[in-house]
Amino acid sequence: MFWRMHRDLVALLTFGAFVTFGGALNAQRACLDNFTESGDWSSGKSFKTFVEAKETTYDKAFLAVARELATAGLLGLSSNKEIGVVSAYQENSGKKSTMTVVVTESTGSIRVEATFHLAQGLRSPSAAVREALCGAVEPALSEAQRSASGADSSGIALRVGEKDVPLPVAVGEFRKGGFGPVMLLYFDFAGTRAEIRSGNRRPSLLVRSANHPNETYLLVRCEPKGDKRSIKVGSAGSLLKSAVTGGGDLAPDQGWTLPFSSVQDGQGIWRLTATSDLPPGEYGLWDIQGYGVALFGVD
Repeated sequence: MFWRMHRDLVALLTFGAFVTFGGALNAQRACLDNFTESGDWSSGKSFKTFVEAKETTYDKAFLAVARELATAGLLGLSSNKEIGVVSAYQENSGKKSTMTVVVTESTGSIRVEATFHLAQGLRSPSAAVREALCGAVEPALSEAQRSASGADSSGIALRVGEKDVPLPVAVGEFRKGGFGPVMLLYFDFAGTRAEIRSGNRRPSLLVRSANHPNETYLLVRCEPKGDKRSIKVGSAGSLLKSAVTGGGDLAPDQGWTLPFSSVQDGQGIWRLTATSDLPPGEYGLWDIQGYGVALFGVD
């Protein structure tokens, strides 16, 4: 479940588990388009999204949302159908981060809005929160609307032969390596080899993004070791700055990033291509807004 997150007590950072999606890349997934965030890590951030559910009833939409939160591993679940509110919280290090979903009926549609308030001093990848909020509101959509809207789509695909294959997106687990001043920081991802792979040494990815992809993504290499793949994201100094100041989000080290070119392939659709040959191995497209990574391999 999205909400069963892991925590690092020293850095007071919260990180999500793996999440995967499939679906139509070109579809407009409303919960992603409507996602917003405000505030900062030091005072507590807020995240919000909404969908307009059609071809359903208020009762069906409310029940679907309540059931989803009831199985999400949250605490203190409460619901009030009369006012259309379902709420719960997640506790980390004695701090409560609250989740609230509001269902309202209007002419021709049901609006379902989810808000997550992160407790002061805690961090959570925006990518993980974004998908969790989508997971809370999209059950209210009818099957036809979910299919048409591209619900469960990550919006990233890898060109394999003549096809663009949707990529799963993962949110890694944070790990510290080394000791003292030489401590290094990593994100780990389960498994040493991605299932989806390209035989092209200059792989091409298709992404759906409202912004220029250079502002949103980084192409990164992964280092397989043991039963996982890892991406180096910093050192003790960057962790201290991030924890103390509430700024300086962790990002892949420059030596772990790779150059790519980008061209617009349609309205809001971009084609990203590595600008140099990549050795056979494991790679990913890193979402700068959160720590979500679309993992793939090159043969």
